[in-house]
Amino acid sequence: MTNLDAGEPVLWRKVHVIPQSAMVHFKHNAHMRAGIDCSTCHGDVARMTVARQVVDVANMGWCLSCHRENDASVDCLTCHH
Repeated sequence: MTNLDAGEPVLWRKVHVIPQSAMVHFKHNAHMRAGIDCSTCHGDVARMTVARQVVDVANMGWCLSCHRENDASVDCLTCHH
């Protein structure tokens, strides 16, 4: 287990994988500026002993629902390139 108070680095394990074929460019900073809490997509990581996926970010419908609920753009070019 990592001791964050001792300044030990966090070992990251990728749990969200968006297929390259989706041609999606995800930007965390845009979501942070919008005030979207990290737990919205990542769950309550502080209580997890092992990181796990809590939402299916490869499901465009989930993303679109969130965008609509938060009055964010649903234009295809917002996420796809």
